[in-house]
Amino acid sequence: LMILDEFSRYWNDNKDGTMAIRNMNALLYGPPGSGKSEFSKFISRRLKRKLIVRSATDFYNAYHGESEKLINEAFRAAERDKAILMIDEADGLIRPRESTQNSWEIPIINEFLTCMENFTGILICTTNFQKGLDNAAIRRFNIKLGFDYLTTEGIRKFYKRVIEPEVENLPTPEEYSQLERIKNLTPGDFKVVYQQFAFFNKKDRQHKLFIDGLEIESKNKYYIPKSGMGFHA
Repeated sequence: LMILDEFSRYWNDNKDGTMAIRNMNALLYGPPGSGKSEFSKFISRRLKRKLIVRSATDFYNAYHGESEKLINEAFRAAERDKAILMIDEADGLIRPRESTQNSWEIPIINEFLTCMENFTGILICTTNFQKGLDNAAIRRFNIKLGFDYLTTEGIRKFYKRVIEPEVENLPTPEEYSQLERIKNLTPGDFKVVYQQFAFFNKKDRQHKLFIDGLEIESKNKYYIPKSGMGFHA
């Protein structure tokens, strides 16, 4: 945060456009729901800058050359507004060029890398993947920040903040024990489970419902069908 705070100040103080350090590019990586997008919104509020959000898929166009144009326009818009540009699921734009299966993808990746290099401002890219990204892209990120699943302490804090106010009574020791045994939870899982039951009458809300829901969300991350989808006679 200190780096982004200082760069934002440096950016504001520069009036003649001759910045020795022109951009601050941040890569946020980690599992879905771990808070990458929310952190980007927090940065936007903290720095009091507009956040322009795009997904990598927004730039893929059927017409030759249009994708590169859309990428360029996004960077120019962020520069013009002195806004933060956030690219969600950016792995589609920063994957290794040698591993692409379609030749038309390479100019798109090249254009994105060129815009990163020449950009004046703050760029945030989010991805679910830590590995399998283009080395040239990785070098262009000044900040690389990993997000992970919640620790046991984090699970307790999120449950206390998000779920406990929705139930009339406190969890029993057995319910707390069940909660703390759940692995691989993210803040996004709490949001999903909250939305499943928060509209129930408060007297009908039980900690067991919420904790079982969190357990299901955790187990679903491991579910892989053992056979192909289809109909059987």
